[in-house]
Amino acid sequence: MKVPLNDIISDFRLVKQKLIENFKQYTFNERSKDFIVIKKNRVIGANIIFDKKNIYVIGNIPSRTGNFLLILIILLLGVIIPLIFYFLFIHFKMKRLEKEICSFLIGLR
Repeated sequence: MKVPLNDIISDFRLVKQKLIENFKQYTFNERSKDFIVIKKNRVIGANIIFDKKNIYVIGNIPSRTGNFLLILIILLLGVIIPLIFYFLFIHFKMKRLEKEICSFLIGLR
């Protein structure tokens, strides 16, 4: 999801601090100067990417081992069955996390 920047949420450090204060139940990791990984649990998470004009919130599996396991399961069981399980159990929770974070960022205005 894309959130346009404005004067209030243009500072990366300020946005990160506000996110940490309001979402204490999640784990935050900073991968670079404009890239944050939010971890709800081992499987559900989101990436926050700061651009010049927008903030992108993208649901993702937060750990590299989780990504590796998903790819391994897809390779071992085929494509259809693992993707059905992915969309049934993981995708909707990631979208819910994305919407929660985006609604908070929009509320900072």
